[in-house]
Amino acid sequence: MRTIVLACLASLIAVPTMAADKTRLGPIWTRIADMNGEFGSVESAEFSPDGRMIVSATKFDNQIIAWRTSDGAELWRVSTRGEVEHAMFAPDGSVIAAGGEDAMTRIIDAETGEVLKTHNHDYSVDSLTWSPDGKWLLVGEEDYKVDNKRYGQAQIFSWPEFEIVAEIENNYTNNGVAFSPDNRLAATTGKGRIRIWDVENNFSLMQEIKARHPETRFASDLVSINFSPDGKYIVSGGFRGVIHIWDTENYELVRLMEHSGDKIEVVDFSPDGLYLAHAGHSTDIWMWKMDDVLNSELPSDQMEPVHRAWANDHAEDLNFSRNGRHLVSAHQDGTVRLWVVMNDDPDVNQKANDALKHLQANQSGN
Repeated sequence: MRTIVLACLASLIAVPTMAADKTRLGPIWTRIADMNGEFGSVESAEFSPDGRMIVSATKFDNQIIAWRTSDGAELWRVSTRGEVEHAMFAPDGSVIAAGGEDAMTRIIDAETGEVLKTHNHDYSVDSLTWSPDGKWLLVGEEDYKVDNKRYGQAQIFSWPEFEIVAEIENNYTNNGVAFSPDNRLAATTGKGRIRIWDVENNFSLMQEIKARHPETRFASDLVSINFSPDGKYIVSGGFRGVIHIWDTENYELVRLMEHSGDKIEVVDFSPDGLYLAHAGHSTDIWMWKMDDVLNSELPSDQMEPVHRAWANDHAEDLNFSRNGRHLVSAHQDGTVRLWVVMNDDPDVNQKANDALKHLQANQSGN
């Protein structure tokens, strides 16, 4: 009888549930970006394209701060008249765009912190992003109400002219904005919808996606959006801990993930597209293998993440460095945190280092 029981236990242990993965996040440093450290304190944290710097935006002390990635030293700071919702480096790393509750977009010199240009909006800025080719800056405003109807505009600026070339309507606050990797599509999200815009046709509306739970049919409020690095998928996160993934060919829902129940503030892909990371109103940063997310037959609440890092407090933003070796996170306790993305398999790390050296060699050759 003992032999039979042991054999049964061995067979259960041998049943695989998901592909093994040794990827993990290791903490490097934590810095105080907002001394007040309350709910929603640090709204964003983003790497420079070369990974040497990080820029953060804060809610209560109204600061845009540049940090040196290697040791977390503060390089400069810019004070504003209100909450700063987002700050982001241009693709060439020369300037930073930042916007927030004072209804202003600022263009800041990345090396010195000097404010070079400003634009006054009619309403507060809630989101912004650069196109990958650096030609466009998309700035999303908060919504407003007229005759019981909601409006939520976004402006597209040409760069380096910094002139408005188009305005688009989302009908709600533009909580999240994104460009596709090939620069052909722009996306805005707010409330329970995503709108896809044709960049090459003067940002005309191409598609509207309504995010409804397939079982309850309730609309899902969305606050974050991103394209996969290969451009094949759009991922969004929002309330109730729900993540939607659509394909960009037919805009069909290919995966609905529900596992935490906590609001998801940000979703981001590793640069190679192998991993999906998200964070929000739980105390953890979650990383998933995209192959498992797309192909696993397990319900999402039974799937195991590749790594789950305890981050002490709720997160507002996540961003991978361009080489995929580091992750920065922004938290409601007023901190910015730097993580190293490591693998216990030395061959995997060696391949990543070789790829980085190849990229650096090509850049120096140009």
